Amino acid sequence: MNIRFDKLGVVIAAISAYAAFAAPFATFRANRIVPGQARSILDALPATTGTLLLAIIVAAALIALFKTPLVLRLAASVMALAALALLIGVAGTFLTPAGNTFARVSPASGFWILIFAFTLLLADVLTRLNLSPLARVGVLVVAALAIGLLLISGSWDNLSILKEYFNRADSFWAEGSKHVTLALGSLLAAVVVGLPLGILCHRVESLRAGVLNALNIIQTIPSIALFGLLIAPLGWVATHVPGAAALGIRGIGTAPAFVALFLYSLLPVVANT
Repeated sequence: MNIRFDKLGVVIAAISAYAAFAAPFATFRANRIVPGQARSILDALPATTGTLLLAIIVAAALIALFKTPLVLRLAASVMALAALALLIGVAGTFLTPAGNTFARVSPASGFWILIFAFTLLLADVLTRLNLSPLARVGVLVVAALAIGLLLISGSWDNLSILKEYFNRADSFWAEGSKHVTLALGSLLAAVVVGLPLGILCHRVESLRAGVLNALNIIQTIPSIALFGLLIAPLGWVATHVPGAAALGIRGIGTAPAFVALFLYSLLPVVANT
C-alpha cells in the first residue's frame, strides 16, 4: 500500500497536534483584573465533550496529513471548525460558576491555532476545487450566516468578549457608527479628489511621478505619527479660522482621524484610476 503525505497537510497536522495537546484551549479569570488560568481541552469541557472534540481534531488532522479526496478534506475542515466554534461556547458555560457575573472565560492560544489550521485546510480545499467567483461569495455568505447564528443563539454569551459587549453595548454602537462614518466619509472624499487627480496624472506625465511619490511617502508614515503631525496645523485652524471649531475641527478628535484616513485612501484611488 502506497501511503502518500500531503505537504501542507503535514504542517496542518503538526500544528493541530501541538494546539490540541500542548497549548491551552481556554483561559479562566475569576474577574477581569486577575491573571488568567490556562485550561486544556479536557479541563475546559465536560469529559465526554472534550474527548469528542479531541477525536474530531485527530481525525481531521489525519485526513489532512494524507492525500485524501477533496470532498473528505472539505468535510473534515468544516466539521472541525464547526465543533471548535460550538464548543468554545460550551467551555465558557462550563468554566463559569453558576450565578457568577465577574468570572471571565476567553479562547486561548490553542483554540486560535486550531482555527488557523483548519481554516488553512479549508482554504486549500476551496482553492483546489477551483470554485467560480459566485461560489466563493456563497461560501463567505454561509460562513457569515453561521457566525451570525452562533451570536444570535447565545452559544457564546458566556465568553468574555460578549460579556464586555453586553456591559457596553450602547457605547459600542455609538463608537462603531462613528468609525463607519469616518471610514466611508474619508473614502468618499478620497474618491472625489482622487479620481480627477488620477486622470490628471495619467494625462500629464510630468505630474505623475511627483504626486505618486508624495502619496507613497504618506503611506509610509505610521498612523500615530500622522495623527501627531496633524495636531498642530488643525489646532491652528481651530483657533484662527472662524467657525472651524464649531464644525468639530481641532487638533485631536474626529478631524485628524478623518484627514489621516483621507490621505491614506488617496494612493490606491489615484494609482488605480
